[in-house]
This record gives sequence, C-alpha cells and structure tokens, in this order.
Amino acid sequence: MGSRGTEDLEGEDFDGHSIKTSDYRGKVVVTSFWAAWCGPCMAAVPHERELVMRMRGKPFALIGINGDSEKSDAIKAVKKEAMTWPSIWNGTNGPYGSLASAWSIKGWPTLYVLDPAGATRAKFTGMHEKELDAAVDLLVEEATRTQ
Repeated sequence: MGSRGTEDLEGEDFDGHSIKTSDYRGKVVVTSFWAAWCGPCMAAVPHERELVMRMRGKPFALIGINGDSEKSDAIKAVKKEAMTWPSIWNGTNGPYGSLASAWSIKGWPTLYVLDPAGATRAKFTGMHEKELDAAVDLLVEEATRTQ
C-alpha cells in the first residue's frame, strides 16, 4: 500500500491540454513516471500497452508523467512506441521537475495505482508486471462490482 492520500496529480500534456487524475474518479488509475532516456521505462511500454488494451471498456486509465527535459524527445518516444494513453510533461527540469519532486520520485519508472476514489493503493519502482497486473485486476474487479 502506498503512503499518499488522494492528492490530485495535475499538469499539461505535450499539446498544452490540462490533465488531472481527479478527472478519472470512478476509475482505477495507474500513473507511470517515465522518460525516453530511461531504458527500464521504455522496456515497460509493451506491457503498459498490453494492460491498456486488456482493460479497454473497464473502469481503468493509464496516465504517464514524462521526465524528459526536451518535450520533443518524449513526443518521439510516444510515436515510436505507439503509446496511446495521455502523458503529462514534467517540464524542462526533466526528472527533477515539480511533479516528480512532489511525488518523491527517486527511481524511474515509478508507478502508482490509484483506486476509484483517487487514493494510492500500490506503488512500484521499476517494473513489476505481475504485481502491477494483480493490483489493477483486484481494484478494477472491485470497481466493476460497485458500479
């Protein structure tokens, strides 16, 4: 279980559109702190893509938080890897930007699993595919039962 409450994670995508986790209340949300320069982050993308496809039509969303200091690097990675989920850009300070600092990100990738109320239910640093899937499956099943 994570230590964070229901703080809202908020920022702008690569096109300047506002994204915030509170817009996804009622869904299980995975936030993935990633960057194009981060080998383990990019190695996790195929699994994240698979998770998004597997959860299609269910109360689930994946939101990336990008730690590249150059927005163009992030945009290239999104296109190359066919990342269909939204990402918030952490700004020109890259991994030291405000969101990564506020969420105490020490390693990349770091993923938070938020329940439908926005509370942190799990946190993973590095890629823990089986544990991530188990946490998401459990919470999505709970959310589906209560809808």
